[in-house]
Amino acid sequence: MLQGTLFPCVRARVTFSRKNADILESRPLGRSNASKGYNGKLVYLPLAEQLAVGLLYDQGESYVHVRDVELGTWNLSIKAAMDIATANLQAISPTDFRQIEPGIKLFVATWPDVHTSARLLMPEIFTRVPDVLTGPVVAMAPSADRILVADGDDISALMLMMEISASLWQEARPIPMQPLVLKNGAWDYFQLPPDHPCYFELKLFNLAAINLAYEQDSERIAIETKDSLFAPTLEVVQDMGTGSIYTKAIVPQGRRSSVPRADYLEFFREGQEGQYESLGVCSLARAFALLKNRIEEDYGSYPPRVLVRSFPDQRQIMNLGFEKESTLPVYVPPPEGIEPAVMEDDDEYDDEDEDEVDTEPEVAEAPKEALTETQAGAGEVASVMPEATAGDAAALAAAVESATPQNEGGENAAAPQPAIGDADAGAGLQP
Repeated sequence: MLQGTLFPCVRARVTFSRKNADILESRPLGRSNASKGYNGKLVYLPLAEQLAVGLLYDQGESYVHVRDVELGTWNLSIKAAMDIATANLQAISPTDFRQIEPGIKLFVATWPDVHTSARLLMPEIFTRVPDVLTGPVVAMAPSADRILVADGDDISALMLMMEISASLWQEARPIPMQPLVLKNGAWDYFQLPPDHPCYFELKLFNLAAINLAYEQDSERIAIETKDSLFAPTLEVVQDMGTGSIYTKAIVPQGRRSSVPRADYLEFFREGQEGQYESLGVCSLARAFALLKNRIEEDYGSYPPRVLVRSFPDQRQIMNLGFEKESTLPVYVPPPEGIEPAVMEDDDEYDDEDEDEVDTEPEVAEAPKEALTETQAGAGEVASVMPEATAGDAAALAAAVESATPQNEGGENAAAPQPAIGDADAGAGLQP
């Protein structure tokens, strides 16, 4: 029987899956509950793809995330529990937004509790933001206790929203998410045309958000597979020749890999003297065409990933090519008559047999650091680092802090600075 109050809880979708990995590793479910069909995981439902809504059980002085075990004890379905939780939240959610800076159409929500981000479930509240908002309603919940609302036609408001959000990702209960826009009473991804003054900044901001999600997801995969599956994060690169931005993921020889769904994949090996050598950089579409059943989509995952079941054989490697420059020395095959030392040709692998298991020999671990540039010259690529969009981020975050009541919560853990450009930073968000 419920002894407290249920509330909805909105977080990054990957945060729930990361927490569930920790739960299964550190708190195995008892035999009695397992026999009843429970798995002991936190219950949640997807929200706008990148987010998810779970349940918080508020007992006054403390609150806990709800698992399937608790729902079974209360004899509630997840839908029934969500209905109760949402009704409870509506009862304590009057419209309350304050403008951050005069002349800029950017507002912060000021509900004095730990359920602020969950108000995204009630889009009707955002239609009552002050009348000064005349353009599209754009919202961000960069942390559990912050919601920012901007006028989509106000360039200064959009830039300030992104800067404050990136700063808040470093604080307690971060939510790496991309901005949402209210359309016909529902949330959708906020997008800008390429000729918009904020287009480039929004693209970098969105890539920083999804890369933070990939960092958490890499931790989840490491826990669930006991490090048997290589799971890098996303690398964001700028082509210094054209100025264009593209994403890349690295694939090491000798490891099964679950890589981000990047624009390009870079395949590499460890040379005989311990140095890393690039074997090819090709588009994801080309990799699918060449590798066939060695590579497949990881359907249902978020952030989206691709499973590389086995490393390309010698023939496939020779056909990869370099559609983008590598940041590693390029492997040079030995002269004719000398047996190449790239890898053993996996002649037994049948591309038509999807159940074939990779039998490649193990080699050294892939590098855990970000790939660093070792070549220079015209057309070289460089990692892109996010730059401040306006003013002092720390001061602006402090302005948001002063405009919003302080909350008490038991879910505190600091998050790293959102980084663009690390191929495999190795650090993840703490849920």
